[in-house]
Amino acid sequence: MSDFKVIVISPPSEFPHESSWVNLLFENGLKYYHLRKKECPDFDIAAFFAGIDKHFHHRIALHGNPLWLSKGDFGGFHGSLDDQKQLTPDFSGRLSSNLKNWKQADDRERDMDYYLVSPVFDSISKPGYRANNDLLHIPHSLRHLPLVALGGVNALNTKLALHSGYQGVALLGTIWNSGDPLGAFLDIQQISVGSHA
Repeated sequence: MSDFKVIVISPPSEFPHESSWVNLLFENGLKYYHLRKKECPDFDIAAFFAGIDKHFHHRIALHGNPLWLSKGDFGGFHGSLDDQKQLTPDFSGRLSSNLKNWKQADDRERDMDYYLVSPVFDSISKPGYRANNDLLHIPHSLRHLPLVALGGVNALNTKLALHSGYQGVALLGTIWNSGDPLGAFLDIQQISVGSHA
């Protein structure tokens, strides 16, 4: 599947040398990076972008406040439909949103470039945030949607997500809690490429 997505979501707070790690991930095949700094409202977006090679900027999507889009050269935006209504008419980047259950997909008002569906497995970054087992059973009526599995995705369960019909995986804890973000990413990338060879 040529458009299979492996997405990395940033750690929610400051992470040492994050820009350097993100460059390494991009250089090794990462296509999508979501900048989500929930625990860090004063995060220096300009400094972050200054550390990212310019030809990778379009691969970065912003989570959260649409007003922050002016602080960096973002190629995408991830947020609720209400958040997306605040985007300027000239925004032409990728749009994505969350799905926590299949009813939300039935109620969607517009199509997204992709949906992050969670929690598919028990969360790594949020202890106690348990999997919604129903999310491993994608209804036939929704299999045409670009669904990306989020929540507890790791090297042991990536194949299960793919065989369940997901068109990608999103990684947070498995990358940033690993001690080796690049190695953790390459492990998942290898599994996903092998499953779609």
